[in-house]
Amino acid sequence: MDNPAPHDARLSRYRLERLLGSGGMGSVHLAYDLSLERPVAIKFISPEKAADQSVRRRLVREVRAAAALDHPNICTIYEVIDEPGGPPCIVMQYVEGETLAALLRNGPLDVRFALNIATDLASALSAAHKRRIIHRDIKPQNIIVTPERRAKLVDFGIAAYYGDPIGVSADTTTADRLTQTGDVPGTPAYMSPEQVHGRQLDGRSDLFALGAVLFECLTGRRAFNGRNALELAGQIVSHDPPPVSSLRPDLGEAHDELCRRLLAKDPRDRFASADELLGALQVLSTGTHQSRPADDQGPAYWRNRRVMAGIAGLLLAAVAGILALQWLRETPASPTSSSQAVIAVLPFRNETSDPANDTLAAGTTEAVGRRLAAIRSLSVVPFEEVREAARDWPPAVKAANRLPQPADAAALAKMLGAAFVVEGIVVAGDSGADVLTTVVHVTGQRSGVTRHRVGARVFDLHRDIAAAVVRALSERGIVVEPPEQDAQPTSNTDAFAEYTQARMFLDRPDVAGNLAHAIRLFESAIAKDPAFALAHAGLADAYWAQFRETQDPSWTTKAMAANIDALAIDPAQPEVRLSLALGYREQGELEKAAAELQRVLDLQPANDAAYRVLSDIRARQADWPAAEDSALTAISFRPSYWRNHHQLGLIYFNSGDYDRAAAAFGRVVELQPDSARGYQSLGTALQAAGRNDEALVEYERALAISPSPRAYSNVGTLSFWRGDYRKAADAYDKATTLLPNDPELQSNLGDALSQLGQHARAVAAYRTAADQVQRLLAVNPNDPQRLAALGLYRAKLGEREAAADAIHRALSLAETNGQVLYAAALVRALAGDAGGSCAALTKALSQGASEEEVRHALELRPLTACAAYTSAMQSVK
Repeated sequence: MDNPAPHDARLSRYRLERLLGSGGMGSVHLAYDLSLERPVAIKFISPEKAADQSVRRRLVREVRAAAALDHPNICTIYEVIDEPGGPPCIVMQYVEGETLAALLRNGPLDVRFALNIATDLASALSAAHKRRIIHRDIKPQNIIVTPERRAKLVDFGIAAYYGDPIGVSADTTTADRLTQTGDVPGTPAYMSPEQVHGRQLDGRSDLFALGAVLFECLTGRRAFNGRNALELAGQIVSHDPPPVSSLRPDLGEAHDELCRRLLAKDPRDRFASADELLGALQVLSTGTHQSRPADDQGPAYWRNRRVMAGIAGLLLAAVAGILALQWLRETPASPTSSSQAVIAVLPFRNETSDPANDTLAAGTTEAVGRRLAAIRSLSVVPFEEVREAARDWPPAVKAANRLPQPADAAALAKMLGAAFVVEGIVVAGDSGADVLTTVVHVTGQRSGVTRHRVGARVFDLHRDIAAAVVRALSERGIVVEPPEQDAQPTSNTDAFAEYTQARMFLDRPDVAGNLAHAIRLFESAIAKDPAFALAHAGLADAYWAQFRETQDPSWTTKAMAANIDALAIDPAQPEVRLSLALGYREQGELEKAAAELQRVLDLQPANDAAYRVLSDIRARQADWPAAEDSALTAISFRPSYWRNHHQLGLIYFNSGDYDRAAAAFGRVVELQPDSARGYQSLGTALQAAGRNDEALVEYERALAISPSPRAYSNVGTLSFWRGDYRKAADAYDKATTLLPNDPELQSNLGDALSQLGQHARAVAAYRTAADQVQRLLAVNPNDPQRLAALGLYRAKLGEREAAADAIHRALSLAETNGQVLYAAALVRALAGDAGGSCAALTKALSQGASEEEVRHALELRPLTACAAYTSAMQSVK
């Protein structure tokens, strides 16, 4: 029966209020819990289902098991009511939102949103499958999307334990099973082939259904269709849906491979678990929408973005760098063969069925990299850079979550500016696990393939693998001394295991709960070995990550304390020194940061990462010759690494030398033709030089690769300059959606909304920008560029006195900084001070401010009597 009780009826302590929906299994009502005073949803099982006592008993048992699930992406089951004479019912959490089915009526979803939904569902299934519970009815109707755009899986009403039969006889045909109501749990269009056949199910059946849902989210059409149940069954069992990229042009090979593997007919060809799927989704999502620092994606955003080139973006750069501290451990290369001596250690992969070996794989990667870094004739690529390069791995690698093949490894070596990469894989051995390692040359040639048995003494394993890599390099004519025997960070294997696990969680700070768990593990490792310097440095990394997530300045104090603890334990470790240097840079203690970097270079004279950071510090001080010299030195040690050329481009851009900046960013494009960052940065330099049509071409190339917030922002500015404020607002809106915590993007959006007459929304955007940069200033209150930005946002809000105060403080710290001077010109123009604005603008242009931006600045239009302004307006290229 669809409505087992009239509205406003009572059931136990619940008052039934209204019918929410009904289906084959029964009906769902909104109710009110009179005892706990909260809304709930109650599902009544239909009389037909409840009449069979065996079905009824199993249903109640399985729902009670599902009630034990406690996960943010699963609708909580509160209780099962099974009273004599009445239908059983399930009392569950009432989730506000709309079903995914309702959303899909409007067509396919945004790619990023679709992948987020899949990630939420995979996380929910991971929790259920670990309790050996399978859902058996994953479909859009059973997925609620909350107002916060999170997915919740509902209706575990037909869930089952792994291995439970589904109640059909072996001689029943597929057509019979699909046409007889209720014999086969599930919804036909989303059933797995084994579910259609009535075979035993495990978690991989749910993954197939999730794949069908994801296919529909990405394409707007079902993966399988049929005019009747038999035809639909034939589609599921015998036919593969088309690649999603053939149905939607903005999808690529990675999306094809993800759906193909989820929808594989044979469960053995799908992801082995929901956790494995989560890993693939996380890698793909990272590549789909970047939220990287300005020095990774481009030198600046436009529309007053010269002011912000080093503000929030450089903050994020510092935090991202600090997260990478542990992996920045490069050692001197041979002066005569520096390019040959650069080596990268790829993440070792666990291909056994034992998840405990995940820690073994991660720990071996860390330890082998450290041992190789202790060799003075090698330069080991920081592991953070390797992970970052993985975002650009071939799509099949990311989607399948597999070990890169030789051609992939060679491409990675080229991307990282390395001559060799080390691959590792944990496999099942005769009496446990073995580790296979291979050294791959940039040409794709493989050598040094070795197999090492995992024994009780894990540090011996690390030593043996490092020694095997050295032998392989020696066979290729690279003169390398043996690694030191005592190159291990701790003698406590339990502490090392916890440290390794903490690093695994810290690698994905975007996953809820990961940062807190990483902190607990680092603290536990430190408790086991208080002299474990790297664990203290890792704890600092986790605290910096918490600051990035919360913008709570208290985390920076904890981070610096942990950095100092690490330094006190082992001041001779370069990564500990570099950690402290980045912390000082973040807090504006630039000379202290430079001193720590010099100590790093005393220990590792060829550390190009240290030279890059030193270049950035000198740039913040507007010491352009020193900044350029440090960037060129970094390039001399790793000439084929894109980041070094990108840093050089930033120096030229921020000093106003746009043609040389374009040349440096052009080199980035040559080294990484499949990455958006080079095209985005090149476009920014061209735009600053007034070559707007060429800039637009580069932005379009960047956006064709990935939806970069910086590219959207700059496209928006080109539209703004051309008077198309609606198009500008749309582009800025996309940018803020991708990177909501960036104050400059909020200000850009406010500018466009203001020109459209949407003043309330514009004020809200300016207010958000001011609040965000104010939080950043809590960490470094003497950052002149952040102060200049705050002054500009206050001026746009009409807060003239506060704006003037912020600009005065900024100029007192950096009176020759072109970006700060340009902000001062804008603030004074907004205050009606034409003379003061003209004076600041004259100085700004002499210090490298862009004439192209001046020509399009609406705030400066009143300066018709200013010679510097009229000269800029007349010098159109």
